[in-house]
Amino acid sequence: MIEVISYGSERREHERKLLHGWALLFIPDHPPLKVKTYDISIDGISVFAPINPAPKTPCIIRIDIPGRA
Repeated sequence: MIEVISYGSERREHERKLLHGWALLFIPDHPPLKVKTYDISIDGISVFAPINPAPKTPCIIRIDIPGRA
């Protein structure tokens, strides 16, 4: 398991790679949320979540990488 820190950038300046799976999203003042991942780049990650945080909201995403033990 790795942790990726995201700052909610809406810009898509870098190539994105598909990353379908599950992750935990940690946002200030919210309990951890289980989210479905869609894609990832050097700038951020796209997830399907039950809430929509404002752009640039600091968060932590904990991802299970497929094929890693």
